[in-house]
Amino acid sequence: MPTNTPKSLLAAALLLAPALSPAQNLSFENTKAWRQTGPETIFFLGGETNMFFVDGFWELSGCGHPSLSIIGPNLFCPLGTTGFIAQGDIDGDGVNDQGSFWSIQSITPAASVEPFRSDLFRLVSAPPSGFTQILRGTDGDVSAIFDVQDYSVVVWYNVLGGLVDDFEVTQYQALRSYGPGKQELDRHYFDVPWGPYKFALPALVPNSSPLEPGELIFPVDHLVTPDAYSGRGMVPQGWRNINEEWGLKGSLEFDPRTFYDFKWGGLSGNNTLESDVLLYSMRGNQYINGDGIEATAYAQDTIARGTVTGLSCFNTIATDLNLDNVLEQGKIYELIFTSGRLAGTEDGIQYPVTSFGDSGDISVLRVVSRDEGYTWEQAQDTAESAGGRLAVLNTQDKIDFVNEQLLAAGLDTAEGEWPSMWIGLSDSEEEGEWQWVTGEPLTDENWSSGSPVGEVIFEDDFEDDEGWTQEVNDAFGNTEWVRVELIDGDGASNTVWTTNEEFYGPDSDVSLLSPPLDFVGFPGGELTFEAIRDADGAGDTAFVRFIQNTNGTIEQLGPTLVIDMTVFDAQFVTLAAQVPPEVIGENKVHIEFTFRSDATEDFFTGLTIDNIGVRVQEGEVIENSRDYAHIPEGQVIDDGLVVTGSVPEWVDEDGSENLNAFLLEIPLLNSNEIVLPSANDLTGGVVTGSVVAADEFTLETNRLLGSEDPVCLVAGQTYRLEITSGALAGEDRFPITLWDELTLSTEGAVDEDGQPEPPLPFGEDLIGTTFVLTPENAEAIFTVEYVGRHFLEASDALGDPSDFSLLVRGGEYRLEIFTGELAGTSDSVRNWGFPTNAYLETETDLLGRLQPGDTFSIDLIEPPGISISIGDKFAIGQTFEDWIQDKYDAGEVLAVSAAILEAPPLFGGYGILAIPELVVDAGLFGPLYAVAREDAIVFPPYPIETPINNRNQFVLGTLDNHYELGPFFFNPGDSLDATLNIARSSVSSQTSTDTGSYSLSFQVEFIDTYAGFAILGGLGDDSGFPFATPSSERAPDYDFDRDGASNLLEYALQSDVADAQDRPAFEYALDEVAGGCTATLTKRAFTGTSLEYFFEYSTDLRTWTTILEDDPIFEIVQDDETTLEVSNLADFPGQLAAPACFLRVRVRIR
Repeated sequence: MPTNTPKSLLAAALLLAPALSPAQNLSFENTKAWRQTGPETIFFLGGETNMFFVDGFWELSGCGHPSLSIIGPNLFCPLGTTGFIAQGDIDGDGVNDQGSFWSIQSITPAASVEPFRSDLFRLVSAPPSGFTQILRGTDGDVSAIFDVQDYSVVVWYNVLGGLVDDFEVTQYQALRSYGPGKQELDRHYFDVPWGPYKFALPALVPNSSPLEPGELIFPVDHLVTPDAYSGRGMVPQGWRNINEEWGLKGSLEFDPRTFYDFKWGGLSGNNTLESDVLLYSMRGNQYINGDGIEATAYAQDTIARGTVTGLSCFNTIATDLNLDNVLEQGKIYELIFTSGRLAGTEDGIQYPVTSFGDSGDISVLRVVSRDEGYTWEQAQDTAESAGGRLAVLNTQDKIDFVNEQLLAAGLDTAEGEWPSMWIGLSDSEEEGEWQWVTGEPLTDENWSSGSPVGEVIFEDDFEDDEGWTQEVNDAFGNTEWVRVELIDGDGASNTVWTTNEEFYGPDSDVSLLSPPLDFVGFPGGELTFEAIRDADGAGDTAFVRFIQNTNGTIEQLGPTLVIDMTVFDAQFVTLAAQVPPEVIGENKVHIEFTFRSDATEDFFTGLTIDNIGVRVQEGEVIENSRDYAHIPEGQVIDDGLVVTGSVPEWVDEDGSENLNAFLLEIPLLNSNEIVLPSANDLTGGVVTGSVVAADEFTLETNRLLGSEDPVCLVAGQTYRLEITSGALAGEDRFPITLWDELTLSTEGAVDEDGQPEPPLPFGEDLIGTTFVLTPENAEAIFTVEYVGRHFLEASDALGDPSDFSLLVRGGEYRLEIFTGELAGTSDSVRNWGFPTNAYLETETDLLGRLQPGDTFSIDLIEPPGISISIGDKFAIGQTFEDWIQDKYDAGEVLAVSAAILEAPPLFGGYGILAIPELVVDAGLFGPLYAVAREDAIVFPPYPIETPINNRNQFVLGTLDNHYELGPFFFNPGDSLDATLNIARSSVSSQTSTDTGSYSLSFQVEFIDTYAGFAILGGLGDDSGFPFATPSSERAPDYDFDRDGASNLLEYALQSDVADAQDRPAFEYALDEVAGGCTATLTKRAFTGTSLEYFFEYSTDLRTWTTILEDDPIFEIVQDDETTLEVSNLADFPGQLAAPACFLRVRVRIR
């Protein structure tokens, strides 16, 4: 095949085209692509109509590279540079190669069509269509329809031979693209119906001829095309996949350990040709995992498709997707608009998208307090009823922001102080496992010293004087414990306790006692502290004791822990000792540090200690009731210090305690919303939202309209409010000028006659309705102060300079003149705000006709065009670069140097080009590259070393209607993109063909099913049935190991079906005091939608009730791919005081 084909999309068509003429052919190609996500759910992804013409061809030799001069035959290039490029792109890389020499194997010049005259390329006739409507007014000029490109070349050949001739090769391409969606598919149908088409191309004329080229006609018969379901017309028809195993995510699910029959229907002799070829392939991202094993995964470029359902400030869009389920927080995504104004534009691709869904960390925070205080649950309920949640401070940035605001009297706190307040952090689910109310585990921490109880019993760095006391036990008083501040070499402060500020005295006996500590529930652990020992090394001693003071009686708990004072420390060292067993379970225990000196007078500092800590032993936690976190109260004093702690920190507390306040967080994003990263305002200042509450003129919304950053509405701008749903849809109020944070007021709105509007009815009809706020300027009268040709300066009704900066950018305005010579006339406003905000620029030169003192108003004729509109379609996914980086960060992809990646397999490499998209880390000698290929054909199976251009699709019979995939090509958990593609090449004439490519793609999820397990056993450590087990004993309801659990239940809960000692189980927790029980099970991985899990409860072990969404006693706390958890909402009516929580698991094959 000639190597000069400029567009890869034509490669298949040219390859399949019959050899009509050795050098001349017109190919009329139509492509359509569909995506199937359910039995009858199919989307049009887009398509093209493409006319490609070639007259003549060339072939580059194996050393096809340019040279600036003639090179003769040599070892590396046996032919030498045989051709000089006088004009054109010889290698199809988009760069004009004019003036360079190339090694050309052979060349055949154009025989009948003139090159470089694409202006004479015309469509002469076509069936009645969108094309013919356009062409009526353009005399057939195809550039009115197509993007026309001229790929012709002129080559002087052979420059190494005796005779050099001028070879011209003609190539033209005309391309028309169609976007995704039904509207674009209908446009494609309308533009290109079946029937005869005739193209006219310029006839070849001799170089010496002054005549214009004549016309050569090339006819093409465009035949019936195979369209996907539901086709055209009122009756659904067309081809599609007819398998029934569709999962909830829009993927086809099956077990790769069994044979699977892919089926399709709708292809027949009515919509296909005998020469059509059906191709089948499965594609995915192919990579080597961390264990060195080849793996495949679905290319994440399109994870979901959605529709814009609303707009808000900060380029926020509402969608019809639950993004908390579709996307994963912390990952980077790319959003592409596929319809509307942005489709196909630079702003149509939004990257990187990082803020989305209810957990998108874009929120407003404020402290809410009341005199009677809140328990943690009361605070949580109040926060949720306010449309928010207890604050989730899950990043260091949010922690720092809250601390800064509290210290600066922000977040609605009083000047210089803040109350104790609950936050949304708890370990009530599992002791020691702290998580936020969103379910997210705790990562960034801000615990106060000694918190949380469970790991750290006590911790003190002595930076604050918190309850330590000293006692002098000797009669001389030569030495005492003092708290001093040390300055290290970096100038940093470090507060410590030490024996005297300089040197200790003789015959000393001094003790330092900690505040009382609680060791109830303490499972055992370690006392640690830092010390500098500087004594005489002989008669001076020190020790630690744990003591209790009961009514003046000192009792020592456990042995004395001796500090070795024969050691001299040049700097702080960490000392540790086990907490004596006698301490465990006791309360009000003091840690006592004692130093004793002998009778000699020494010049040493004695004992200095810092950073005391008591921690539980590793792997243990303390069961306690302090399961909820709060920020203790604090106060800033004049010198900037904080009375309670150096900064606001967290402390764990019993949730039944009444605290003054809680920290409310109102997420600015809902689960269906995305913030676009564009620097341009794509929403035109429009804000949509819903009404949360109402009281006369005041509406509370779910939008932070704002009085301080960030704000949706611009101060000074007026808005029109329109109710867009519910019984009040169509009601509007104008102007809206008053708002604050989440509320707006309709007070001041007037009707068309200027009369005050009443409040909107604020009953049930208003709550939950949606609204739109649109920027609109109220009519005001201005006075001309200065006129300078196209510029004028004006003042407002108060005589102050006008502020035209509040006019909406992108809006179309007109000047309506009331007085003076031009009274009753108008003019367009071209610009405003230059050189000051009091200036306007007019369309007409008004100098000499508009005078100072004349009055005018400004009318908004056309609001700014909103780039995004409700109803716009989009696709969201990950770029390959982000996807592979995430896989590497999770330890799931092997990374190697560029040399190893690119080396041939024979030399231990992978034969993959080291491109920037594969860089995932920095190595010792340069970047590390992921061993991966993007969106490659992986079935028919190819090892990762196989180059992309050496992989071919599998050829099937067009009317076979099925293909059976054998087992073991893939593993459960793999996910790929399958494609059926009909390739067409139909001869229309000796020099023209009707070609096409019609593809249907769908995602395939390879899952773990009971049928596959029963036949072939388990996976990895998951044992299956012994060899030769009868099929009847492999049945799902059979109990093979006689342990009381069915085979299906053991499979689903991942116990051994052949081991009676390994019975299926789930986690169960009963709290008789609180009257609650919770059950949690872990689902089997990769089962897709093949299994359904249920919990059932009973009060008598005879009658069982399945827990569903509307159950009056139990709620489903979590039900996702990995976990099912239920918890009771109320006591069992008429039963025991503590709930009789009898629970069991039921599993069903879907």
